[in-house]
Amino acid sequence: MVKRAITICSSESILDDELKYLETIFINKNQYPKNFVTSIINDEIQKSKLPVITPTNDISNQPEILNLSLPFNGAKGEHIVNKMKKNIKKFLKPNVSTRIVYKSSKLASKFKIKDKVNFIHKNNIVYLCHCPEDSCIETYIGETNRRIQERILDHNGRDKNSHVYKHSNNVNHKHVWLDDFEILDSNYTSTYKRKLSESLFIKKYNSTLNTQENSVKLNLFN
Repeated sequence: MVKRAITICSSESILDDELKYLETIFINKNQYPKNFVTSIINDEIQKSKLPVITPTNDISNQPEILNLSLPFNGAKGEHIVNKMKKNIKKFLKPNVSTRIVYKSSKLASKFKIKDKVNFIHKNNIVYLCHCPEDSCIETYIGETNRRIQERILDHNGRDKNSHVYKHSNNVNHKHVWLDDFEILDSNYTSTYKRKLSESLFIKKYNSTLNTQENSVKLNLFN
C-alpha cells in the first residue's frame, strides 16, 4: 500500500496525507507496532529516491551472457556440452559468454516409484456391480471407504441385508465376485463427496438394485 501511494500520488502534500492515513489505519486501528510501520514507510520512500540507471549509448563492450538450459547426462553429456560451447562461441560476439544451467529430472521420469495398488485393495471409491448371470441386466451402485474386497464379500453373502445378495438368492442367480465389479470413481476421502458421486452414478446408470433413489439429495434433479 505504501508502494501504491508513492506511485499514484501526484504531489508531496498528497503523499504525506496518504502516508499519515496508512499510519493511522495500521497503528491505531490494527495495532501494528509503530516502529514496524514507520520502518516500512521509510524503506519504501528511500527505495523510491534511488537514481534510475539508464543504459549508455555504447553497449558494445558490456558483457552479455547466453544462458542454455540443458538436461544433465553425466560425463558423456559434459563432453557433448563442452564441444557445443566451443562451436557456439565461433558465432558469438567477443563480449558474449555462455552459461550452462542443467535441468533436474524427476526420479519418476526414470521409473515408477509407486507400486500399482491391487484392485482388491482400492478404497474410498464408488463402484458398479453387475449380476454375474449373462441374461440378467440388474446392476447396483455402491460406495465405500473400505477396501473393495470387503464390499465384494458383503455382497457375496457375508452381509445378509445386501441388496445384491438378496437378488442372487431371490432369483437363484450366481453370487457376485471380483469380475462382476468395476470402479467408477476413486480417491474420495470425504464421505459426503463419495455419497454425492454415488447419487450421480445411480442417476446415470438407473441402477435397478438400488432401493434408494439417491444417496444424497440432488436438488438439480428434484
